[in-house]
Amino acid sequence: MSSQEGVVELIADAIARYLQQHPDAADNVVGIQRWWLEPELAAVHMDYVQAALDQLQSAEVVVETNVKGGLVVYSSKRSKSRPRT
Repeated sequence: MSSQEGVVELIADAIARYLQQHPDAADNVVGIQRWWLEPELAAVHMDYVQAALDQLQSAEVVVETNVKGGLVVYSSKRSKSRPRT
């Protein structure tokens, strides 16, 4: 495993934990980086956060929703409420 893959895995784990604690949370990649991650992980490049979200989406942990204005929002696949499109 490369160091990049290790960082992506740490971020994916942090996002999954956040969603377990806040199952109705939904945000874009910037908000996820800023608000969902611990400070030491929030300082990583946005590409790592996006790669973690892509990994979680492939694992069917998160879903991607396109909202008005072309913004992409991520939320738990188990969330009761989804962002409006």
